[in-house]
Amino acid sequence: MTRTLLIFLAVILQSAFSTSQNLLINSSFDTGGDKTFTLAPWRASGNAGVWETEHSVSKPKAVKLMDGAASVEQLITGLKPNTEYRFSGWVYTKGVNKAHLAVKDFLTTTTGEVTTANSSSGYEFLTVNFTTGKKATSAKVIFSTNQKDAVYGDDFALEALPIKPNIFITNGGFEERSLEHWLNATVAFNSIEITKKASEVHSGKYAVKASGTGILEQSQLNLKAGTSYVLKAWAKTDADHVATIGIKNFTGGIMSSTLSADTSSNTYKELSVPFTTGVFPNEATLFFELASGTAFFDSFTITEVSHLGPLNESHVSTETMLSNPERGFRFEQIVQVPDLNDPWNLSKHFDMDTILSDWEKEMDATDGHVRLAQWYIYLSEFNDTPLSQEALDAIQKCFDAFRNNGYKMLLRFTYQAPEAQAPYTNVIPTASRILEHLDQLKPLIAANVDVIHVYQMGLIGAWGEWHSFGNAYNQKDKDNLVTKVLEVLPPSRQTHMRLVSDRAAIRSVSDAVKDTRIGFHNDFFGDRNTYAANSSGYYGGNDYEIVKHKSHLLMIDGESGWSRDCNTEDGCIWQVSELFDVYEILKQFLDHHYTSYSLAHGYYANNAYWKRLLLSKENLDALNIPYHPEYFNDNKGNLTNRTAYEFIRDHLGYRLYFKPGNESFSQNSNQLNYVIDIQNYGFSALHNPRQVHVVLLDVNDNIVTSDLSSSNPSTWQPYAPGDENYATLTHTISGSLMLPKDLTTSTDYKIGIWLADPILKNNKMYDIQLANRTDMKIIENDNQKINILKFNILLNAVKK
Repeated sequence: MTRTLLIFLAVILQSAFSTSQNLLINSSFDTGGDKTFTLAPWRASGNAGVWETEHSVSKPKAVKLMDGAASVEQLITGLKPNTEYRFSGWVYTKGVNKAHLAVKDFLTTTTGEVTTANSSSGYEFLTVNFTTGKKATSAKVIFSTNQKDAVYGDDFALEALPIKPNIFITNGGFEERSLEHWLNATVAFNSIEITKKASEVHSGKYAVKASGTGILEQSQLNLKAGTSYVLKAWAKTDADHVATIGIKNFTGGIMSSTLSADTSSNTYKELSVPFTTGVFPNEATLFFELASGTAFFDSFTITEVSHLGPLNESHVSTETMLSNPERGFRFEQIVQVPDLNDPWNLSKHFDMDTILSDWEKEMDATDGHVRLAQWYIYLSEFNDTPLSQEALDAIQKCFDAFRNNGYKMLLRFTYQAPEAQAPYTNVIPTASRILEHLDQLKPLIAANVDVIHVYQMGLIGAWGEWHSFGNAYNQKDKDNLVTKVLEVLPPSRQTHMRLVSDRAAIRSVSDAVKDTRIGFHNDFFGDRNTYAANSSGYYGGNDYEIVKHKSHLLMIDGESGWSRDCNTEDGCIWQVSELFDVYEILKQFLDHHYTSYSLAHGYYANNAYWKRLLLSKENLDALNIPYHPEYFNDNKGNLTNRTAYEFIRDHLGYRLYFKPGNESFSQNSNQLNYVIDIQNYGFSALHNPRQVHVVLLDVNDNIVTSDLSSSNPSTWQPYAPGDENYATLTHTISGSLMLPKDLTTSTDYKIGIWLADPILKNNKMYDIQLANRTDMKIIENDNQKINILKFNILLNAVKK
């Protein structure tokens, strides 16, 4: 059983999670480990098999039924007569497709049948109850479909009723009159015993009495991942000594997590330790300890505070969401010109008027939290010819779609795709042809630079990733391509390359140019345990440190492997369904200053999981991961948790806050001098040009005057490069507003800042909103989105 299976069993199964014995064998189809796809002892009918898939519940594998009537069944023996059982499991379907759970032959060896089916598409937890016959000791459980489209099943269970709820701590009140399930840690107490003296017991009949120095522990708590709990216990000690309870190893991964509470009271006091688990909490251990003296402990409990619903529920809040440009999650789209069709399926054409809104619906992003899309434009049809005017016009339609919808583009031109439909499979143009095409594209790129977030180098290799092209291009060809791209691309924009080694090998541009204009796109993002993390991610050699050292001045984008749907080891190599260590990838986002990340890759794997994984302030603090003081407060000011999805959504790229307290606004005749502090809690600075206008408004929100500040937001780093503590920097905007001669005396003036795109400054969809939810207000007019920082400013009429 993989660690990923353990996680999802602990994370997501709601009522199915129990201490009852599951009588099925290979119930989650993970028998044999990662490299095998074992169905036995299930028997298949029709097209049924084990697949590694994004649609599994306890990752990574599930059973997949396809192509009409198909089923898997398992005969279970050793049941008790006249006993009620429950057969349950998770199913995944699309559209109106039906998946069925059934039990047969439970009254006798040939009679008895009950069945149930899903009522909606997506993930659904199905159950069917049955009672065995007077002499029956066996039953047959079945998962089936008669639909053409694939359905998936996972985490089946057959359990006797009633199913007992999970109790995280065993013998927490010592009512078993022993220390059963409690183990000595590295230090054993001088003496420890079960006491039943009424004066030494808090509740029940028994408590534990410990003397001297020691620690006692209990593990195998079966905690869920990404879930908030509170550990409680009652304790007392003799005078001037300290009794401690705590929980450790509850996050797993890269964190060493321990939280505790203590008392020196000589009467029983309730101790409470709130904690939130990480992705891998299977080694979580509670403990109580004493350094000296004598202490009594009783009534240990762990209670789940948060509630995780089924897989098709979202736990993502929009309280902290901002619809800001040039940062965040992104979509991915491939189009081939001139027909704007799908290279994988040439008969499929895309409507540029609806394509971005279609993605919003597909990726659950109609709330506006995605403002970027990666756009692969395949030029395969022009492998041997110049680009036609029709092709150039089609590319312009793509740019227009972005501008009309308030998006910016991660632009990649490419030719070669192994999956492309003939005759465009693995098209490999000459280097000279690519250079010719870039010359043709130069005016188009210049005219549409306003909606280009970053230009990805692309052009050669499979999917434009600079590999799998045989000997078609040598180093001189690569050097020439990079030189040409930087010539074609306006100097205000950066480009991306995938591999650190490919970037380092370029000889045609200086390191200084590389370090200000050539960023990275990590096309196999993951943690250090992800397959091929060393060769295809940024964990090999010194790559992690190189990107960490250079990335504060560069744009960085990432995507995981596609979520898996494969049934052979070879077919699964470049797909990812493993769960990442969330805290490790948060640190990677921060170390490497990620600006954007693909929402499409891993949508049903890690991205879906992040929507249900709760973070806590304590765990972020342990890694020095910064966040604004109000981030973990709800809109009423109450402390709350945030999901990993929310935190990543909100902190990719920049996240700017006005820092109140040190601001200054002072009038000197016809000038208003201002000092404003800004902090950036995002993973990176802004990189593309951005204007900072300081604006004075009257009581009716009309602009009285404004000043274009000399402040450069690209210098607003979240923390000083190289600072391992990630201490948040403060950036100061200062200057003077010239007041108009007709200014009247009033106490109703307001000061704000308008963060405008210099090219799209009359389109407020591209303005930046500060993240403060208190001490600030947003005022919008037809063309602007202004962050109001100070209200009720007294200004006197200008002396004439």
